[in-house]
Amino acid sequence: MNRQFCILIIAALLLPSALIAQSANMDSLPVLDPSVAAAEADWLVSPVTTPAEIYRSPDGQEPILDNGLMRRRIRLSPAPATVSLINLKTGEEYLRAVRPEAEVTFNGRLYPVGGLKGQPNQAFLREEWLDSMQASGSPFVYTGFEVGGTVAPFEYMPRNSWRSSSCLWPMPGRSLKLHFVSGGESAISAPLRTELLRDDLFGSSLAEGWKEILSPLSPRSSFQNEGKPGEIMTLSNCYSAGEVDLPRGTRRISCRIDPGTDLTSTHGPGLYMVGSRGRVAGIALDTQQNRFLLRSGDQELAAGRFENGEVIEAAVVLQKREVMFQIRRIEGEWESLGTLPTRIRRIKAARLGKLGPGGEAADNTAAPGERVRCRVDRFLAEGGLRHQTEAALPEGIRVTVHYEIYQGMPLYSKWITVENGSGSGVMLDRYASDILAAVESESSVEPNPDWMMPKLEVIPEMAFGGMDLKGAGCAYRWEEDRSYTSQVNYALTMPCQMRVTPPIGPGQRLSPGEEFESYRGYVLLYDDRDRERQGLAVRRFFRAAPWTQESPLMMHVRQADNESVKKAIDQCAEVGFEMVILTFGSGFNAEDMSQANLSRLKELSDYAHEKGIALGGYSLLSSRNLGPVHNVKGVDAKFGKAPCIESRWGQDYFAKLYRLFKETGMDILEHDGSYPGDACRSITHPGHEGYEDSQWNQWVRIRDFYRWCRGRGIFLNVPDLYYLAGANKSGMGYREVNWSLPRSQQELHERQNIYDGTWVKTPSMGW
Repeated sequence: MNRQFCILIIAALLLPSALIAQSANMDSLPVLDPSVAAAEADWLVSPVTTPAEIYRSPDGQEPILDNGLMRRRIRLSPAPATVSLINLKTGEEYLRAVRPEAEVTFNGRLYPVGGLKGQPNQAFLREEWLDSMQASGSPFVYTGFEVGGTVAPFEYMPRNSWRSSSCLWPMPGRSLKLHFVSGGESAISAPLRTELLRDDLFGSSLAEGWKEILSPLSPRSSFQNEGKPGEIMTLSNCYSAGEVDLPRGTRRISCRIDPGTDLTSTHGPGLYMVGSRGRVAGIALDTQQNRFLLRSGDQELAAGRFENGEVIEAAVVLQKREVMFQIRRIEGEWESLGTLPTRIRRIKAARLGKLGPGGEAADNTAAPGERVRCRVDRFLAEGGLRHQTEAALPEGIRVTVHYEIYQGMPLYSKWITVENGSGSGVMLDRYASDILAAVESESSVEPNPDWMMPKLEVIPEMAFGGMDLKGAGCAYRWEEDRSYTSQVNYALTMPCQMRVTPPIGPGQRLSPGEEFESYRGYVLLYDDRDRERQGLAVRRFFRAAPWTQESPLMMHVRQADNESVKKAIDQCAEVGFEMVILTFGSGFNAEDMSQANLSRLKELSDYAHEKGIALGGYSLLSSRNLGPVHNVKGVDAKFGKAPCIESRWGQDYFAKLYRLFKETGMDILEHDGSYPGDACRSITHPGHEGYEDSQWNQWVRIRDFYRWCRGRGIFLNVPDLYYLAGANKSGMGYREVNWSLPRSQQELHERQNIYDGTWVKTPSMGW
């Protein structure tokens, strides 16, 4: 990062944005002038002087994060929800639908934090819809917001002699905190049913057990039109359906119905149960009058309304001497439309699709109608009802959603903190700190093995198991969004929703008064698909973590005896090297806590410091076998055999590393086989309870150690993507067997590796 850019950053920190966070109201925020243009400078070429700020909208309803390069709008009423995310340089809108500001799962039950529901179409969000949308119905109540400056997630002690320029930490910018608290929730007696048969009706053909019931009046009648199960093609007043036998004990059937182009009152798409003696009961959509028709034997009842083209989930439930009919709209809850008497005692089969007025295979031969298409899918058959009491969510659990927006980059970060302010313990099973229903970059009707993703990069603090973003980007995911029913992809499998969430867990028990903090997820907006420009953007991001630019000249020493080490130190001092590493196989043992070894290393470290040289060594963590007591259990380790670092051995190992650096004053750790993300099912390891908290606790153990090193200026060579935890370098990319090639061939490989590695790494970030 050049000095001009750093000077502008220093100036930015002298502005009010550097103030600590404080409670605010909308009137205290500056008004965003909608006529102000985006920053003119190309942020990858020239410093952007537009300040990062938290504004308010002219109508006073929204705090807005803006830095001249990107803008995120958050509407506060009736519940906080992001309603726009724009790249100001391109004008590109990234958001197509509203999602909660976060999600938390306590004691096995998921709760949205903020968010709005009632968006009519998930493909796009129109401004005129916002005023009619409702809060998500969460027990977490919004209580206010704070604004302030950015806060460093950990301490950084710079080694200025190892860098070409001095830059500030943390990245300058502004912060916004949204506060929520649980209002308490009574214990819930939750109705549960056993799943007996599920068929989403996706794929290339009907699953075994289904049969088609097709009208002979149209040669195009189909229940799997063009090879797509559940897609119906027939004449509007003719039948076309699928039937499947059901397991004994079925008491409830449900499916989703998309009316498509269907227009009929007598043969609308529907769902029917068939009794053991052929009796039929079900629900159909009257697509002419937009109402539901409930049918049982020769009885029919009209109930409820739906919008043109609205996708509906329908259910038919067999009760004692009657059937109950239920519907659920997108993002809604199940609601009952009523009941009708029935003589069905046992459900034998289910029929899905267009059928005659009584749920039978019958046509209106006098007026068969025009050709139409509709669809049924997500079929589910369930057993009888039983009740299970779910634990109540206690009052006083506080969730804070944190945002930071940064000076000079189209970048924001987001994370959550959870504080148990209640009087009882709770289990935080899962969470998502950022959920973005993104505008898709391409559409494909058929399955696509290589989707083009939206122009943004997600860089989570939690990363392991790889040396670059693609290899280690495990703490977020792009996922399907089945609520987006108008997408072009037929099977609704397009990955168009981004979720920042741990791969496993975290599975954390929070006692009263205890607080949990998630990792930060950084989101960088691209303005181009050019590979070089995207690589420059990622490199600029990593330069903002200034330790990645520390690049001392280092010498690896193959013998760790005093004479060899001092000789290497003398040679480095003479020719201008700055660092000596006691490398793999040298005899250096970071786990030898004998006083003789610690004293010897302290003497060598002092000798190196007198010469202006940093001294450290190599230690192997993973890819070693510690035996059945200490190894990860019940899962396959990434490197075959590996210790659980929350076993007794793992805890002792890190205690030894802390002691080594405290007592010897050494400056470098080359940490091989860093924690790769292995989970563990042990219930006897002291540092985790079981599988669900094993990955989180192990990652926090090593993250906290790396942060501790960063705060003391200890250089970290780590062959994993731990940059945001404080690591200085990772591998550019290499294959160890290549070192056995002739030297001339090695050199060619090295040049290829460096060229490929520096797409998303600065030269100082790799070895």
